[in-house]
Amino acid sequence: MSDNPRSNRQEAVVTEQRPGTDTQATDSADDGVHDAAQQMGVIVDGEPVDVESGTTVGELRDRAGVSEESVLTYRSEDGIEALTDDEVVSDVVEEGTALWAQPLSDGEVFGSS
Repeated sequence: MSDNPRSNRQEAVVTEQRPGTDTQATDSADDGVHDAAQQMGVIVDGEPVDVESGTTVGELRDRAGVSEESVLTYRSEDGIEALTDDEVVSDVVEEGTALWAQPLSDGEVFGSS
């Protein structure tokens, strides 16, 4: 028997159908030893999107189908904040934050689409 408690843990996998989708969510239960959160949810233009740890804003923008000619924004206590493509999503916004695509245009921060 190993002295490492992780080597002896047993995992149970629970699979559930998410309402309104053809995909399944998988949750893992173990002996109480948990790693740091690996995933969080945000809302991009009204649609929920799961974001893995380390995902950049540019990767999220691409995954959500947002044009490269747009910037993702969110509302903070200080007003509307624009995110840059190289920022890590989990470092700059909280779980459940609503992000909105704003088109960029020459000479303006936000253009019109």
